[in-house]
Amino acid sequence: MPQRWHCPPLISAFGLYPLLSVEQKCSTIITVKGSEFLRKVKSIAKRNKLVYRWSPERGIGSHGTVYLGERFTVVKDLKKELGPGLLADMYKQLGIRKEDL
Repeated sequence: MPQRWHCPPLISAFGLYPLLSVEQKCSTIITVKGSEFLRKVKSIAKRNKLVYRWSPERGIGSHGTVYLGERFTVVKDLKKELGPGLLADMYKQLGIRKEDL
């Protein structure tokens, strides 16, 4: 799983200076492709004995719907990366915690 490090630059009177190294208090942004997200949801369903269903026809274009038990969410293109905000919303809609992955 590719990881990117995000450290916002701090502005001082002398210009932009990154005052933190990568190891110091930088947030980790984990990117996941749509297909990888489906694999993870499928493993969670198997582990928790929930019904898993992927329905590519219930979406427009490259979108599709994944069902986990009684909950569902729309997954965008399986080949593209999902942003951290979208990923968090999809976890929330399915009732999954990040720790469950």
